[in-house]
Amino acid sequence: MSPTASDLLISEWTLISLSTIVIAARVYLRLVLQKRKLLSSDIWMVVAWLMGIVVACFCITYVHLGLMEQDITLSLANYKASTHDKTAVRQLLWISSLPFILSFYLCKAALLCVYHQVIPVFMKKRRLFLWITVGFVVLSCITTLLLLFTICTPVSRFWALDPEQRCSMASVLVFFRTSWALNFTSDILSKFNTCEQDKAELTSLVFILPWLIVPDLMIKGYLKIGVYLTFLLGLINMAVSLVRFYMIYTGEHIARNSVVMIHFWNSLDLYIGLVIACLPALRPYFNLAAESRAFNYVTGKTDRSSRYTGTNNTSSTSGTRSSHVAKPPPAYKPASASRPSSPPPHLSRSSSYEMDTELLRKS
Repeated sequence: MSPTASDLLISEWTLISLSTIVIAARVYLRLVLQKRKLLSSDIWMVVAWLMGIVVACFCITYVHLGLMEQDITLSLANYKASTHDKTAVRQLLWISSLPFILSFYLCKAALLCVYHQVIPVFMKKRRLFLWITVGFVVLSCITTLLLLFTICTPVSRFWALDPEQRCSMASVLVFFRTSWALNFTSDILSKFNTCEQDKAELTSLVFILPWLIVPDLMIKGYLKIGVYLTFLLGLINMAVSLVRFYMIYTGEHIARNSVVMIHFWNSLDLYIGLVIACLPALRPYFNLAAESRAFNYVTGKTDRSSRYTGTNNTSSTSGTRSSHVAKPPPAYKPASASRPSSPPPHLSRSSSYEMDTELLRKS
C-alpha cells in the first residue's frame, strides 16, 4: 500500500518536531545557562534544521496544489491542471531539489564538526581519516549540485512539457542514482567514523563497530543501552536509504511511482538523518544524568555500609593503616614538588562537551 499525503506530512513533522526539541535544548544550554556562543556544530545543525523545514514547506505546497495523489507520477499525466500550472509545478520540483540536497550534506557537516571537536589532536590517524571524510563529503556535495545543473542543458528542459524537449528519463535516473550513491557513501564515512577519548568513555555519536567496542567499555548498563539505541538509529537510517533506492531508483520504478511515494521515502531518509545529526547536542545532559545516577548509587552504597560498620570502626581502621605507612621527615621535600606539574599533552585541550557538562552541573 503506497503512502498518502497525510502519511507524508505526519512523518515529516514528527521527525522535525523531535529535532526541534533537541536543538532548543542545545541552544538553551549554550545561550541561556552557560551564556556562551554556539559552537560550529550547533550552527551547522541549526542551518540543516532550517533547510529541512524549507523542504517540508515545499511538500505542503504540493499537497495544496493537489499534486500528492497516488495516481500522479513525475510525468504529471494524470494531473488535472493547465499547461501553465504544470510548468510551474515542474519548476517547483526542480527548485526543491536544491534544499533537499543541501539538507543531507548539512546534516553530515554537523556530525563532522562534532567529530572534529571530540577527537583529540594526538590521534593523528583518526584525524587524518576525519579530514579525508570531510574532503569526500564536500566533493560529493559539489558533484551532486553540478549534476543537477549540467545533466540536462539548458536546465529549462527539466520543466519542459514537450516530450521531445524534455529531459530524458535516462538522464534523470543517472542523476538520481549518482546523487544517492554519493550520499550513501558519505553517510557511511561520516556516521561510521570512530573516536575514543578514553578507555572508559565513548563519544555519543560514533557509528563504527559498536557491537564489538561497547561491551569492552567500562560504562553502566543504562548508558550502554543508550549507546546501542543510538547505533541502531544510524543503522535504521542506512536501511531506509537502501529501501529508498530499491523502491524509487531501480528498474522502471521511477516512471510508475507516484510523486507522494517518491517524496515519502526521500523525506524519511532526510529527517531521520536530521534527528541523528541533532542527537550529539544532548550529550552534556546525558553526561550530567549519568553522573548524577552514579553519584547517588555510590552515596547510597556508602550509607548502607556505614550502618553496618560504624564510623568509629572506619576511623580506627584508617588510623591503623596510616600508622604503618612510612612518613618522610618534615624537612624532606620531593624533587617533583618544587616545579608545577604539567598535565599530559592530550589533556591540554579539553573537549567542549566536557566543558558543557561541567557548566551545566554548576548551573
